[in-house]
Amino acid sequence: MDIVLIILRIVHIFGAIYWIGAGFFTLFIFTPTLNRASGPEKAVLGRIPQQLSKTIAPAAMLTVLAGLILYFRYWANSADAWNSNSVRVFGIGGLAGIAAIVVGARFIGRFSQQLSGLFQQVAAAGGPPSADLRSQIEKVEASLAMWSRVDIVLSITAVTCMAIARYAG
Repeated sequence: MDIVLIILRIVHIFGAIYWIGAGFFTLFIFTPTLNRASGPEKAVLGRIPQQLSKTIAPAAMLTVLAGLILYFRYWANSADAWNSNSVRVFGIGGLAGIAAIVVGARFIGRFSQQLSGLFQQVAAAGGPPSADLRSQIEKVEASLAMWSRVDIVLSITAVTCMAIARYAG
């Protein structure tokens, strides 16, 4: 029994469950709820992405780190491993996961923070947002939605590859 393998797989799988589950929750449940919320509700709901990003980022990093160790220590560690479809499919999934973490860090995190700040400005003003502020909010929301969809596609690709790699031969 290889205890390191077991620990790495547990970290990798549970980290991915949290990371990707939070992404699905945000895109398909939270964002539509936020879009239907009133100004004061948005000020409160707008704080949630900041809190989520404090836990999603570490989960994503642990998932990718554990995945890289698993890949290079257990699957791609011999010269003939590169002739295996399984290793290739794990590699594609790993690249998709790495791309997802980059998209999350570079775009989703930044736009979530911007949106939270804009919602706080609306709350501080005590009334409906000005036309300029509303325009800024709509622009950031559109960017966040687009990058969230890109991230979900990358995440689905990563999970699908990880799920089928063992059977790729």
